[in-house]
Parts: sequence; C-alpha cells; structure tokens
Amino acid sequence: MKEESFVSEALNLANRETGRWVANQATFNLPDQHPIDERTKAPVITALEIFNHEPLVNELDGHIERALAATTHGEIRQIIAEVDDMLSAKR
Repeated sequence: MKEESFVSEALNLANRETGRWVANQATFNLPDQHPIDERTKAPVITALEIFNHEPLVNELDGHIERALAATTHGEIRQIIAEVDDMLSAKR
C-alpha cells in the first residue's frame, strides 16, 4: 500500500470517537510551559492539515509550521485557539 492510500484508509475509518482517542485530552491537561512531545503534537498537526485543505484552503501553512516547531503545550493551545477563531468565522 502506498503512503497516500495508507493515510486515506485510516482517515476513512476515523470518526469523532477516534479523534477523542487519538488526541487524548489527558495528554493536553498540562501547564502551558510544559514541554510537548511529538506524539501529542501529531494529531494536532494532522487536524491542521485537514482544515488547511477544507474549509481554510491554504490559510494554515504558517500555523502548521508553528505547530511543527512548537515545544510547549501553551504554543499548541495558542495555535488551536487561533485556528478555532478562523473556523468559527467560516461557520
């Protein structure tokens, strides 16, 4: 299976419950200054990539770069808050 198909197949299986499991809130319940690990950042970056495809077409490239470089929970929370505002404006 090619990489694109691998990811597409996983996304086809995903639902809200899957999202809750992948981005386990307990992993985010740490202080803003607490270091964030790659496994915790990965689902956030995936969500940003999806939102960057639709509905915020190519508007999140900078947010994705910031998320990739983020080292703390606070940085990720700030990115999520900004994108949440952008999504709210589209609704």
